[in-house]
Amino acid sequence: MKVLMILFVVGCGWPLGMMLEDLDFVQQCQRVKVDIHKLRIKRYVELIVLSVLLPFKLYSILILVLSYKRHEMAVNKKEKELKRSLNLQFSMWLRMMEVLLVYNTVTVAIEQSIRYAPLVMKENLEKLYQALLINPQDQETYLNFMKEFGDLNIERAMQHLYRYAYLGNQDASTQLSNLIEDNAENLKEHRKTMFENELNFFSWYGLIPMLLVSITFLGLMFIVLTNIMKGGWQL
Repeated sequence: MKVLMILFVVGCGWPLGMMLEDLDFVQQCQRVKVDIHKLRIKRYVELIVLSVLLPFKLYSILILVLSYKRHEMAVNKKEKELKRSLNLQFSMWLRMMEVLLVYNTVTVAIEQSIRYAPLVMKENLEKLYQALLINPQDQETYLNFMKEFGDLNIERAMQHLYRYAYLGNQDASTQLSNLIEDNAENLKEHRKTMFENELNFFSWYGLIPMLLVSITFLGLMFIVLTNIMKGGWQL
């Protein structure tokens, strides 16, 4: 039966994996810059190796499924980290745009911001700038900026940037300034949350000495009680 399992994994593992792979996962890999082809090969090889090493038991099937799914969980985690980083970096980029817009048009400000922009945004900003050179009044060009991440803050900011570029009135300028202020508050909250998370993480290390002392104390108490019960000590 184990031979049949191995043959099934070797023969059907690749096409079955392709069939179970959904479009969202492929798009996630593109967003986080993961080579989907290399990932498929790695996952396929892992399934073959595990099918050879594991006995033909029910739990072996569970292990194979977990091995297959763990790559999706890793990509999900990587995307969440990327989105958190993007949220922080985009707020910083908006602050920079606020300064550049004082003396420049939106298109020129975007061009000048590319040099100092966070790495996660550089490629998308370059595409945005090239598209604006062709049609600077196209609203879809603004709204499609980093649309694949589905971030509402980015969408709102690009709507206001479009209004500022196209209308250039005081109302659009005021709304853009308010948006930047809101993002500044989000930036402060994000940094505060990051600091608290790091503090909570390192606070666990402070419990290690207490845990070691407690274990040592319990061990000594166990030895004392054992000797008392054996009659080794006279009280």
